[in-house]
Amino acid sequence: MSSVTTDDGRNTPTSSTVFDDPRGLEDYERPGLTNLGEPPSEGRTYIIRDSEAGLVLAVEEGVLNLLSQYTEDDGRIHWRCIRHHDGWYGFRNMGSGTLIGHNRQGQFVAQATNHADWEQFRVEHDPDGGYTLLVKRTDWFRFWLEPMVIDSNGQLVLAGARERGTVWKFIRVDNPI
Repeated sequence: MSSVTTDDGRNTPTSSTVFDDPRGLEDYERPGLTNLGEPPSEGRTYIIRDSEAGLVLAVEEGVLNLLSQYTEDDGRIHWRCIRHHDGWYGFRNMGSGTLIGHNRQGQFVAQATNHADWEQFRVEHDPDGGYTLLVKRTDWFRFWLEPMVIDSNGQLVLAGARERGTVWKFIRVDNPI
């Protein structure tokens, strides 16, 4: 990159780069959004975005979906982080009031209004950046964690305990709907 020297001795670039799509900037600060990729914190509101494809979690007409096109002030994509008394996290949609959870078929849904076992998550930092969402699975004698993944059909499902989960970015929303 070329530069010029100012009167006080500082080097400044001779040109600037403008990005038309802010998603092209990994951790770029945009109006209304701050600190991309921060760990979720109780009481804060986030847009939960897949770090690979840029899809965001949303509730549309009562169904948990992944959206590729959205506006940052859309309540369908705003998730309030809550914490259960035993330390497990939950995510309540600000538009519908429902929590992300899973059903008996291993699919993720947003139907419950109470933060029970099916809606509890552990948030784990991924070494490459971002976070995976893990749910507690139990049988009579033990419990284990299984990650949330986007499958080949674009559905949110439980993966096996040894599989790598989808990596999410939690984008804090300063002025939620």
